[in-house]
Amino acid sequence: MERNELPDILAMTDEEIDTLAAPFEEGSWDRSEYGKPSVGRPALFEEPLKPVTFKETPSVIAAMDRRASDLGTSRSDYLRRLVAQDLALA
Repeated sequence: MERNELPDILAMTDEEIDTLAAPFEEGSWDRSEYGKPSVGRPALFEEPLKPVTFKETPSVIAAMDRRASDLGTSRSDYLRRLVAQDLALA
């Protein structure tokens, strides 16, 4: 991205961008205002995730992966959705 593209993308003037950027460029910004940085991907859920594992045959795993791909999702999200649907019926 080029500097001259920022005003259009941010809907701000060059002067407004410079005013906001100055504390960061000078190293004088208040770190507490932005909270503690987090490492890794953003959380998907309100609670922490714990692994759940089970063994399955390679052919069933391949079928799960094909189905998840057909749905445009990952194997984990596909299985989470199946479990959530079953629990909703319980």
